[in-house]
Amino acid sequence: MRYETAILIDFIKLNSELKRLIFEWRNSKFVASKMVNKRINLKQHLNFLKSLSHDKTRKYYLITAVMGGCDAMLGL
Repeated sequence: MRYETAILIDFIKLNSELKRLIFEWRNSKFVASKMVNKRINLKQHLNFLKSLSHDKTRKYYLITAVMGGCDAMLGL
C-alpha cells in the first residue's frame, strides 16, 4: 500500500469529532488491554488532552494519510 501524503495532527489541535474518535479507540478492547487504566471516561480523556497544552515534555499526534485521493486514519 502506498501513501501519497502523511499528515500529523497535534492532539492539542483536535476537533471534537477526532477527540471522540480517539476516546473510542482508547477504550476499545484491544487498546484498553494494553493500558494501566483499562477504561477511562470521557471527562478523564478530555482532561488528559487539555493537560497536553501545558506539558512541553509530551507530544501526541494522530497520523492520517491520503491514498489515491482517499483519507485514511493510520494511528496514534
